[in-house]
Amino acid sequence: EQQSIVFGGDTYVAGQSTSIAAPVPRDAFEVGNTVVLSVPVAYDAHLAGFDVQSNSDIGGNLYAAGFSVSVGGVVKGDVTVVGNTVALHTTQPVLGNVRAAAATFTLDNGVDGSLLVTAETATINAPIRGDLSFFGRNLVFGANAIVSGQVLVHAPKPIDVPTAVASADRVAL
Repeated sequence: EQQSIVFGGDTYVAGQSTSIAAPVPRDAFEVGNTVVLSVPVAYDAHLAGFDVQSNSDIGGNLYAAGFSVSVGGVVKGDVTVVGNTVALHTTQPVLGNVRAAAATFTLDNGVDGSLLVTAETATINAPIRGDLSFFGRNLVFGANAIVSGQVLVHAPKPIDVPTAVASADRVAL
């Protein structure tokens, strides 16, 4: 059974399967096994669970942790995500920075800030306006991947960064 409370404009929800029913005027806090955020949040969203899905528009930052984390909608601040599998497929580029730690990370829409990712495998399928810093084993670039800033790669073996993604003078391995 889900339990919830609204206090000071913030919404707090916990339970086995959770969802918030009405738009959140300030911050959202949601914890459970299955966590689904599908209503607008004016400020920040804090999500934790086994299966975490954010499909809503967030006016501030998103903090999410789970075994599987999926981020859609619009995020007007930063995104900080931790999980075994993390996928960012927002409907617009994330306006701030993205920080991710995962076994498998996928970026399917852009980042207007910088991306810091630690992953066994990271797949970048969208533009990054700032810098990209990668710590891991496998870094894959899709057809729409472009990094406007610096690319810093920390990996146990050489990783090829195509010149279509970033010119060689902006890449440090």
